[in-house]
Amino acid sequence: MQFLSGERRGFGIFQFFLFCSIYLGLIVIDYQGYAEFADWRKVQKVDYSTNKYVANYYSGGDAKYFRHHRLLEIDQRVKNGEHVLLGLDYYALIYGLMPERLLKDKQIQKDLLNGKVYVFEVYADSVLYWKDLLNKKTYVFMSSK
Repeated sequence: MQFLSGERRGFGIFQFFLFCSIYLGLIVIDYQGYAEFADWRKVQKVDYSTNKYVANYYSGGDAKYFRHHRLLEIDQRVKNGEHVLLGLDYYALIYGLMPERLLKDKQIQKDLLNGKVYVFEVYADSVLYWKDLLNKKTYVFMSSK
């Protein structure tokens, strides 16, 4: 009856602040699991990166974001004979930014999900090449050049 009669004024605001502090505490605890980045520390400078700011910080480079809106730009550069360096972390899986064969590669999936960063040199002649510079492996695709 004390709450209905108003004898304990201010207790409602106390409950509100208690609820807010517990809720914010849970958000901070939950967010800590998502604040991890892939390990960009020893990655060379790249032209495009799925994590531009982290890549530029560690490499001293000036990479552009690698997202779907850049695909036409990258395609045009490759068709003009340029070699383009792509730095890819787990965002490449999330956004589907690699050829399907690479996206389905179990080792690449595992590595990206565990924080590894891949650097691919992409270039073309009569075919399209995705050269994995860290593992020294080259993937060959049909080119539309």
